[in-house]
Amino acid sequence: MFNTQTQSTILALASIIGWGYMLFFVMAFRLTGPFIVIIHQMLFNDVLRFCIIYMVFLAGFSQAFFILFNNNDSSGFLKSVKLCFAAMLGDFDIDYFAETTFQYLNQTPVATTTTDTQRGGGLKTVIQLA
Repeated sequence: MFNTQTQSTILALASIIGWGYMLFFVMAFRLTGPFIVIIHQMLFNDVLRFCIIYMVFLAGFSQAFFILFNNNDSSGFLKSVKLCFAAMLGDFDIDYFAETTFQYLNQTPVATTTTDTQRGGGLKTVIQLA
């Protein structure tokens, strides 16, 4: 009925949900109950707000990448979202951004979205690119 990959995916999701459901039962203990409540409040208040703000910035920069790299081999908006997400994590190839017609304009969003800690921060990266 199901192939092995589908079964593994369903099992992975079920195990994550199962461990989350276990936290409901651990909440009854005096030692772990307050921690579970704190984790729940952080997940649904602080982390949720951060994710919403992060998605706004990701959508904005992804749209800028999609417009600037329209002539390059990046096909589609979802690929530009993936490219922008990887650039925000620091995993990007600067030579890829230099291959387009707007060379310095394309490197500016990459430099502003990443912070290179080994070189002294994102501001120094912007100065090096310009």
